[in-house]
Amino acid sequence: MPSWFVAPSFAPTHRTDSPFDLVACDESQVAIERSFRRYNRFYLRRAGQKPIGLGPRAGTPISSRDLAKVLATCHQALGPTVAAASIDALFDEDRHYKTIFGTTPHQEMLAKWILHEHVAHARRTMPRHLRRRLRYCERNVLAATWRLIEEDADLRDEAFKIDRFSKLVPNAAHEGREYLRTLRSMFRFAWSLFSRTSGRQAGQFFFKDRASAQRVTARIERRFRRQLSAAARSAMLA
Repeated sequence: MPSWFVAPSFAPTHRTDSPFDLVACDESQVAIERSFRRYNRFYLRRAGQKPIGLGPRAGTPISSRDLAKVLATCHQALGPTVAAASIDALFDEDRHYKTIFGTTPHQEMLAKWILHEHVAHARRTMPRHLRRRLRYCERNVLAATWRLIEEDADLRDEAFKIDRFSKLVPNAAHEGREYLRTLRSMFRFAWSLFSRTSGRQAGQFFFKDRASAQRVTARIERRFRRQLSAAARSAMLA
């Protein structure tokens, strides 16, 4: 081969310098994808990846970025503030990546994602003029709800029954009705706190300042501890 010959390089069609793409082929990320497929969920490890190979009843594809935000929100040491910050930090191995993905069992990851779907569904059933505004409160409601479920061993075990847990809110006309109603009440309470502030101060209060976000989440927890426990037990242990 001539000394001047240079083998062509085949660059990927999407950027690979973003942290979530750089870790896309990590053993842990591949393992998450394989584990989620057992529950008919497609995990998108990298940008531009297409969901293939699952049946028509497969759930919504889960991107690594969206899952990282949900896991950070539900993590006691991180919470809504870290989840709302730079996405790069969530995949930085020297910052939050190992905390988020390194110690959480796959089944727990998926349970948290499904809970996120429940909370998002509750927000979408609120009055139209509030839905968009309630996005500010959604992470606080999610964090509070997961902590209340996590504290109850029976509810935690039921949440890990992925197939049953995923059907809980779509079946809200039956055993999940009171559970959904409680999630909606949590949003109303969170909004009552949020509406006392305005503009930049509101964002600071709910997720930009960690101490403030923790106080808001704790207030939601205390206010709905008994109500959510009773509603969730009625729905999940029926």
